[in-house]
Amino acid sequence: MMKVKKTLAICFVSFCMIAPAVPVYAGNGNTTVYVTDKGDCYHKSNCSTIKNSKTKTAVTLQEAVEDWGRRPCKKCKPAKYTN
Repeated sequence: MMKVKKTLAICFVSFCMIAPAVPVYAGNGNTTVYVTDKGDCYHKSNCSTIKNSKTKTAVTLQEAVEDWGRRPCKKCKPAKYTN
């Protein structure tokens, strides 16, 4: 039994080391994202977090970060701003 556990642990660690990382999309400043009057994040247009919001505003990614001080939503994972 101990040998099986050790083999499984080695396989798991090996897989974690070779598995590709999930890429993070880096958008330019012209990418359109959405913000609301309340909240700390910017979102993709189809994000369930803002689906029923009456105050969502389309802005550029650059505006969302620099003017609105927002960070990317953890749910919809929009592009991250790179200047």
